[in-house]
Amino acid sequence: MPRFARALVLALCPLLAMVACADDGGPPVEAGPEERSAPMPPEWIPVEGRAGAEAASRRRLVLDGDATTRRMNRVQLVVEGYTLPQLSPVGLPREGEPPTFRWVSDTMERSWPEEVEIDLPHDSQSYLVAWLDLNASLKLDSGDRCGRPHPPLGDDPGVPVGLRIDRIYVAAATRATERLGTTWEVRFEPRRSQVEAVREGSLLLLAYGREELDGGGLPAADAEPKLRWRRPPGPLEWPATAEIPLPHVPDLWLVPVLDLDLDGELGPGDWYGVPREHLEPSPDVTRVLSLDLDRQR
Repeated sequence: MPRFARALVLALCPLLAMVACADDGGPPVEAGPEERSAPMPPEWIPVEGRAGAEAASRRRLVLDGDATTRRMNRVQLVVEGYTLPQLSPVGLPREGEPPTFRWVSDTMERSWPEEVEIDLPHDSQSYLVAWLDLNASLKLDSGDRCGRPHPPLGDDPGVPVGLRIDRIYVAAATRATERLGTTWEVRFEPRRSQVEAVREGSLLLLAYGREELDGGGLPAADAEPKLRWRRPPGPLEWPATAEIPLPHVPDLWLVPVLDLDLDGELGPGDWYGVPREHLEPSPDVTRVLSLDLDRQR
């Protein structure tokens, strides 16, 4: 080999070695949207300082949705927990609120209805919210599809929990500065001696649209409330009163409930009242709502 060529090769060797090392150890090229695989977090991700310290139990969830949701067969599924103050009057988690826990599916393949088993904390305060992460941010953003909050679970781990994903999340509707609502003093009035005799229990205020009421003007057996307020179980004094924020939503019918079995639902044996239409308050009217408890499911 000529002396010049040999010197050129010797000079280039270190440079070639550096290039080879850079190729081997450099950062991977980010996959495009179609190539990205689902994240693989643990099934239950406790959020620091909230429900993470609580015990947990394995629960079976059955998830379904409307026609739009059922067309989504490759999307990330997330289930989170939020306390009642973290939910807005329109029944959505407030923007930026940290969930009490988060579970993320280890696959993006969806089939409807879908069953999953996850560990849920025993904090007795977390409302379950299932949602689909349409922009792959692992954060509930405007445009993601979500479901109505499911009240805190009971103690029977053998009962499957049904969650329905049929809404579009809109962050603006959850902001305190933008939401429209009024806090009312709601009075739960016992109109039967059996109700007045109850000294401990849980109170619910459920809100339905007219389409959820049957021909007799009562909530249909399978009706899903648009909004739900719950006072945790405890001592009761009649009439029971509570400060409850109600959104300015037209055609909202309120149903008071004395929840005897403490399951957070209007079920057999519970006392309730005939739905009353929620009217907007005028400036010269006291914001007090008296709701009667006079019939049994």
